[in-house]
Amino acid sequence: RFSRLIAVEAHDHYLRVHTEAGSELIAMRFSDALVELAAAHGYRVHSSWWVAGNAIEAVQWRRGVGAVQLYGQLVAPVSRRHADTLRIAGWI
Repeated sequence: RFSRLIAVEAHDHYLRVHTEAGSELIAMRFSDALVELAAAHGYRVHSSWWVAGNAIEAVQWRRGVGAVQLYGQLVAPVSRRHADTLRIAGWI
């Protein structure tokens, strides 16, 4: 099945892959997933989150704390370390 990718979230040695069709827990290292996603349009927004660029609906940044509102009411945290990628892209 094919469904639009929304985000990938790391959980210990597993990933929760969020798509339009729902989410699935798979066994894979986050670092390996980031290599696979290198050619995809998206952003690493936290040490444990990657989000698809076309799934971002809004970005909030206040007092050094951020969040990305994604398609399907999913919210991902934005860390200070990874906020610059969203700044460069014009989201912050």
